[in-house]
Amino acid sequence: MRSDFVAALRQRAVPLCGALLLSGLVVGPARGAASAAAAAPDPEAAALAQLTQLRAAFLKRIDAEGYKLCPVPQIELGDPPSFGHFVAERNSVVVAAWTHLAPEERKGFEAMAQSMGGEATGRSVFENGTNRWVFVHELGHWWQACRHQTRPHSYAAENGADRIALAFWRERDPRYAVGIVHGYRALLTSMPSPLPEGEGVSTYYDANFAKVSQGNAYTWFQATMIAALAEEQPAPSLHRALSQPLYPQ
Repeated sequence: MRSDFVAALRQRAVPLCGALLLSGLVVGPARGAASAAAAAPDPEAAALAQLTQLRAAFLKRIDAEGYKLCPVPQIELGDPPSFGHFVAERNSVVVAAWTHLAPEERKGFEAMAQSMGGEATGRSVFENGTNRWVFVHELGHWWQACRHQTRPHSYAAENGADRIALAFWRERDPRYAVGIVHGYRALLTSMPSPLPEGEGVSTYYDANFAKVSQGNAYTWFQATMIAALAEEQPAPSLHRALSQPLYPQ
């Protein structure tokens, strides 16, 4: 399957955006990405402008819900292992940038875009996953750190960030949120479970993160989280997602 191709391409953990990048759901530029690219010939400047705009929208919603904001997280463009990472020590979200990808990685995304057809380009496929889903997921980790409710590499922290991201996109772009859920559900049904018989999902994830983070197991756990979140009734509002404790008493 295509996730195997990306794992081989990067030789790293399959990224959070794997389902979006590979499911065929993203067929054109992210909203605002094309105009940003046209206005700013520098691709890094265009990506940073898009991310800055999305960060502002995310913080505006938190403020509108009556929460006290922590210092605004910085945005750094780079090439982190999972395409996105929140660095609490310097209050910064590091996001992979198209210009930082190796030539063979770009070719991989361009091949995916060609297989999708339509208006997709390698860069639009990459950025629709990275600059939207992954970035908001990492802003979710920023919010957890802001509330002193985080434990890196734990199932609860990852699930909480996914809950925040899904609630945000359901509000901002319902079609995009539906596509995320659809893509991860499709991957879940096509992948074998890495969970040993008798093991609990969250306890196994926490105890074996170093192993889980390598290859397709990470995608399976992410798909499991998002599929379960999509079934929550009533669907959590952004307010609830932001306020929900990681470890309920």
